[in-house]
Amino acid sequence: NEANKDAALAATLGNTATWTDSPFGKALQLPGGAVSADIPAFPFFANKETLSITLRLRQDAVTAGQYALWLDRAILLQFGSTQGGGDANDLRLRLNLEGDWRNSHTVRDTLSAGSWHHWAITFDKGATTIYKDGQQVLAGTDTQTQFSNTTRTLFIGRRDADGLQGAIDDLRFYDTALTADQVAGLHNGNNKHDTTPPPGDYTFTYTAADAADNTTTATHKIL
Repeated sequence: NEANKDAALAATLGNTATWTDSPFGKALQLPGGAVSADIPAFPFFANKETLSITLRLRQDAVTAGQYALWLDRAILLQFGSTQGGGDANDLRLRLNLEGDWRNSHTVRDTLSAGSWHHWAITFDKGATTIYKDGQQVLAGTDTQTQFSNTTRTLFIGRRDADGLQGAIDDLRFYDTALTADQVAGLHNGNNKHDTTPPPGDYTFTYTAADAADNTTTATHKIL
């Protein structure tokens, strides 16, 4: 929810983005349109072979063209996709692997308004799995096994002028592909905000800046 001390994790909020209460703490409330939380030069995806993303999301309206995550040359996570004959109830995920956008991974007829849902995406050397509320809803494959090398801006809640109408909470990025049991454990945490990651090997990079814009970066590996 916050990045009080780690400049590299701090997001810039759009003018009409607000914080709202959720069952898990404070959630980012977005009105749709060109409003998001933006993290410049986001390095997480570059050349990754394994990773996971988890988040809790509530849509206030189900319409086509809402985006939860967008980073050019890395990831597109769309809520409400009309691609391939789909409609506003479909979720679409695309990954940029080894220099190009690859398969569309689409979950049909899965979206609804007004309720919180836990979503998890895991990627393991070309194998992509999507979970909703702790249950697997898609297993897909790409022949490419590594994300493209990019450190562009991560947009949380929009792509260009197409934004999420709803709220996002507990957004997490992991350097490992979570197991089904780990995903279920995150979902089933009594609907409480749990800041303890699943067991694993994680690398965190921190960047801090002083008043003169001098920066320093440190990387720590935690077992």
